[in-house]
Amino acid sequence: MTPRQMMKISIASVLAAASAQALAGEATPPPNTSEWTCSACPFEKGYQAEVTAGMIYAGGANAASGRYTGIDTQKGYVDAGAKGAYAGDDGQFASYTLDNLGLDSRSGALRVGRYGHYDVAMTYDGIPNRRYDGTLTPFSGQSVQMLPGSWVAAGSTAGMTGLDAALSPVKIGTQRKNYGLSGRWMAGHGVTLFGSFERQDKSGLQVTGASFMLQAMQLAAPTNYKTDTFEVGASWAGNGVAWRFAASDSKFMNDQSVVTFQNPYLSLTEFVNTPPYGAMSRPPETDARSFNFTMSAALPMNSSVSLAAGHSSLLNSAALLPVTSALDAVPPAGAFDGDVRLTHYALTLGSRPWSRVNVHGRVAYDDRNDLGNAMALTQYLTDIAEGPALVTPRFNFQRIRLDGGIDLRLLKSVTVGVAGDRVEIERDQQLVRHTEDGRTYGRVKWTPGLGLTIVAKGGAGHKEARGVDLAYLPLGQDPRVAMYNLANRDRDFGDLDVNWAFSDKVTFAVQGSVANDRYGRSVLGLLNGRERRGAATLTFVPSEQWTFYVDGGWQTRETTQAGAYSASSATWDAKLDDRYANLGAGTKYTGEKCSLGIDLAHARSVGETSVGLVGALAGYPDLQSTFNNAKLTLGCAATERLSVKFRYIYENYSALDWALDGVGPSTALNLLALGTGVGNRNTSLFGLSFGYRFGGAASP
Repeated sequence: MTPRQMMKISIASVLAAASAQALAGEATPPPNTSEWTCSACPFEKGYQAEVTAGMIYAGGANAASGRYTGIDTQKGYVDAGAKGAYAGDDGQFASYTLDNLGLDSRSGALRVGRYGHYDVAMTYDGIPNRRYDGTLTPFSGQSVQMLPGSWVAAGSTAGMTGLDAALSPVKIGTQRKNYGLSGRWMAGHGVTLFGSFERQDKSGLQVTGASFMLQAMQLAAPTNYKTDTFEVGASWAGNGVAWRFAASDSKFMNDQSVVTFQNPYLSLTEFVNTPPYGAMSRPPETDARSFNFTMSAALPMNSSVSLAAGHSSLLNSAALLPVTSALDAVPPAGAFDGDVRLTHYALTLGSRPWSRVNVHGRVAYDDRNDLGNAMALTQYLTDIAEGPALVTPRFNFQRIRLDGGIDLRLLKSVTVGVAGDRVEIERDQQLVRHTEDGRTYGRVKWTPGLGLTIVAKGGAGHKEARGVDLAYLPLGQDPRVAMYNLANRDRDFGDLDVNWAFSDKVTFAVQGSVANDRYGRSVLGLLNGRERRGAATLTFVPSEQWTFYVDGGWQTRETTQAGAYSASSATWDAKLDDRYANLGAGTKYTGEKCSLGIDLAHARSVGETSVGLVGALAGYPDLQSTFNNAKLTLGCAATERLSVKFRYIYENYSALDWALDGVGPSTALNLLALGTGVGNRNTSLFGLSFGYRFGGAASP
């Protein structure tokens, strides 16, 4: 029952009682309402806070297990947090949350204001992206990476006699820190003004590749990015209409525009001398500005309409670097002067003109216009060996997207529908000028009763690509090979969903889907694909306190490809078969003083690859991965204010990848690698924390 309904019943009861007393002739004075209290008011009052403190011990933790959490070392961590809220009689309020204070994934938010008038918020969010902690490199330094003075250069890693002694461990990963400040002012008459500022700071080391023609290496390249974003705008709502306008400016900054590294190799041949140093440019500074407007309105006959319009520009005026590391090299120009304009319009309509009919439709238009100056550059096969000249390409397109459908309830238990969507893209100065991708499908929903609902959907689609211009064919690419998203394709698909509530205690759901792709006009490249997937969930709720569940799923993907080393060579085939399966179970108990949660999960994947001449395929070693996870959470209220929580998490991930397993710094003769591996992990996490609540419970 809503507060408004409760208030209506209360008023009706008072009026009825007063009328009965009046009819009985009783002279009862009117009630004194000065001390009445509202038992269903929407605003909290008072102050409450809760502080949590404890410890976490992570056994077997490494970089793979610490991704996004920061728990990447076998040791103890502080588990601390806090939250609180205050609301006064005049509508003033304040709230805060502090989570994971002892970890690099810590976050916090503070919000203050007055209901219906204004509010201000400050936020912080840390995102540690741990990648590898067993990597080795002979390089030292950040933006200038040097080899030790005793380094012995060679034509391959086998001749680098000082490699083992020069290797030192390096941890690969980044730390992202997001700072935010935002505010709103409700000016009245449905008008709200708002503004925000956000700073993203990303620093650390990332794996990047570099080469001198056929001699390659992996580097732990430094990352030091900053992005500042400002946004201001206004919104209004009233009389079934709402609109919002916002303008934003975002600036990406990079403190290190280039990474210079010493060449660990000797020249591959006497005809091509490789330089002693190489250099790589890093992402340049970029400005992004946008203006966006959205509006929605209620229409007669249970209908609504919404529209969106936006315009953005991407600007780049960073100074260009020399295209080689030669001492006398100069930049090809002062700056690139990049200027890309993006435009977006969309109109959406939804209607239920009759109780049995639902109609929806949407049309959207996008335009990308590259206004940057075309520049003629000399390509380099290696740092000082010139290749063919290149004019920097421009990339423009116009895209129209249409989708819509209608659902009709034929009977009380049967609803049928037809829908479709279509995307047309017109490109400029690209290999494929025009593509059309559309599909049509039908849908049937049957609810025969007894808690059973069955939904079936099926349809077909076709993608048409035409207008090939070989003048834009990338250097070295076979003209008979088309990218999968630029090739003609036929697709048929179907979905089936069944939900059955046997009773108020047991529910069962099963889902399945199939999809088949055929690239009938492709001679080389992707020829066909097939996907099958299914999932099921069984839930049992024997009481208000207990919940049990079991779920599982599987998925298969099969693709066939063809290729050729040259126009005159024999074609080869490749078949890929990927299989995935998962199984899970768990329970949850919520009592008056204690709660318990147990979750178990198992997942496995297998990838089979066969490659070879037509009719003589040979299999590569299988790619395999296994994931096991177990979680136990137990929490109890020791007193009215003191609580204790214990948690245990076990996680195991193991993978076999022939392309990465056992690949160290000198495994490949022409690759000085970091030895990243696949990131196996076997971690056990124990946590014990205590929570204490201050203040009284906020009264509604």
